[in-house]
Amino acid sequence: MATQFFANGVDVFGRPPKCRGCHEIVGNMKQALEPRVAEFKAARERRESRRRSGAVTVSHYGVLEDLVEETIAGACRFGNTYHVPQARKACEKLLEAMEDEIVAAYVAHGKRSQDAAFDPNWEVCYEATRACTKELASHPLSDFTDDMEFESGDASAAYTSEVMPSWSDGDGVLLDTDRRAVRKVVAGSFLQDVILSDEAERLDVLLYLSFPFSNKEFHESAMPAFARLGAVIGGSHDELEHTCGGSDMCREAAAALTGRVILARINVDNNELAPPHGDNIDGPAMAHYPAGSKGMPKFMSNNSLDGRLTVYDLLFFLMHTTATPVVARAAAVMSREARREALYYRAWDDEDRLSGDPLPFEWDWTGTPESDLSGRIEL
Repeated sequence: MATQFFANGVDVFGRPPKCRGCHEIVGNMKQALEPRVAEFKAARERRESRRRSGAVTVSHYGVLEDLVEETIAGACRFGNTYHVPQARKACEKLLEAMEDEIVAAYVAHGKRSQDAAFDPNWEVCYEATRACTKELASHPLSDFTDDMEFESGDASAAYTSEVMPSWSDGDGVLLDTDRRAVRKVVAGSFLQDVILSDEAERLDVLLYLSFPFSNKEFHESAMPAFARLGAVIGGSHDELEHTCGGSDMCREAAAALTGRVILARINVDNNELAPPHGDNIDGPAMAHYPAGSKGMPKFMSNNSLDGRLTVYDLLFFLMHTTATPVVARAAAVMSREARREALYYRAWDDEDRLSGDPLPFEWDWTGTPESDLSGRIEL
């Protein structure tokens, strides 16, 4: 059992609740945040190296801040902290009072060079928050270890993940790049594939959080349209022919989305996303992680439809949630110029009926106004 507080308000290591709460936070962040900050630094170093060699690179501002803020927000929801009431209460109380200071300490760490030292006990628990005394903050966190805390990552709990996917794993047709139309993401690859890698940073990622076993009906209804759009964006000749027919504008729009948007799927029945990414994911969902705004994914409010999505629905969602004007215009053009048989195909309908009716539900979206989505694509 994890360390408990005694009647005088301190634990067996002599830590008052405020210090114990800070150690819960930095212990959990050692597994959940510090590796992500290290990956961010490595990606930044690679961009700077390319820039020094004369290559043109793109910088996305606010990525580090979003990364730190969203991870710190879930700092008290990890297994060993969450399930020990006294530890959770101490953690939540400190986080509520000092969240800005804690975030600032980790952001400052992220802005330093890759080889710069970082002592979270001293920098967060003493300098930033004064949660611990100098004496307590001068010790390594391992000095406060008992049978349940901070051992082999136990403070963050173990999150179930399928094996890391290979290059060609996924759903739908095999593209010329030897990638599938819909890429496979697992819990262990989520951060790199969706948020942190150089490719993920510059692309819009449309992610299907699927429950193929526990919600088979939703999956069987949603997957055909999702795989078809992935194939069209991926440049599949057969799917382009079926979707665009002879429309040059439709093909031009699809080409504009290629290299700017990827579709991916994670099987949440077999993978457990760590907080905060897995928070409130209790059923299938479509999520959009826009380029330049990975910390603020958008979710489609479609659960009442039991997964009954068409290619048009997905394009509509994409055009209204992207932060990239070219993507918004291209999705709008495709939604107007593609063949109706492809846009409105209803996989769940035995008669394969076509529907041009207005959408039967309200969408949650923010993005480019409709008036800005017309006309040809300007690259």
